[in-house]
Formats: sequence, structure tokens, C-alpha cells
Amino acid sequence: MKIKWIALIAISLIMIGCLPKTEIQKIHIQVGHQNSGEVDIFNSFDEVGVSYKKLADLMVTDTRPLNNKSRNRMIESLKSTARELGAEGIVIIKEWESVTTGTLPAGGGATNVYHSFMNGIALEYE
Repeated sequence: MKIKWIALIAISLIMIGCLPKTEIQKIHIQVGHQNSGEVDIFNSFDEVGVSYKKLADLMVTDTRPLNNKSRNRMIESLKSTARELGAEGIVIIKEWESVTTGTLPAGGGATNVYHSFMNGIALEYE
């Protein structure tokens, strides 16, 4: 009987480790060219310092606890999509995290489910 419980716990932990990757959820506006250069990251529109045009509202989610590694992964995901849109900068306008308690399949017990969100505006410099 102990072996069954150990196997169930091991499978549950493996399933938790196989959560989905970070991905872009929505893009409102799309342009027809790509940016092959670097995409700048700003924390407010005041930091931009040059004239710009807003290209897209981007949102990314991650299902791992928010830390520097997952935050950097989310920013890289935003940069990648912004680059494809031809954007040269992104202003991060909101970051938040949600933690809910869920139960594991097959009666594995309660566990915390993390959802980290980041919302940004892709910019093209004028």
C-alpha cells in the first residue's frame, strides 16, 4: 500500500513540474514588419524619453511562483512578441500574482496553484 502512495505522490509532483510554459495571451494591434534589434523595457511612459506610437497591448501569464527567474522569462516572452510586431520598446504597466488552492488529481491533496501576470504596451519610436 505504501508503494502505491509513493507512486501517486511521485506522479503528482511530476505533473506539477510539467505546467504550461509562459505564453502571450492577447495582441490587439499587429503591424507588418519585424524588429531585429533589441527591445527596451520601461516601467513607466515617462522613462521612454522619445516620441513613440503605441502598437499593441500585450499580456503574458506564467503558472509558476513569481520570482526573478520567472519574471525574466515573462519579460523575454513579451520582448519576443514585441520584436515580431516591429516594436522597439515595452512599457510594463501592471504585474500581479494570484495563488489559489487546488486539489491534485486522484485525491493527492491540496496544493497551491500560482498564476503570475504581466501587462505591457509595445511601442514604436517615431
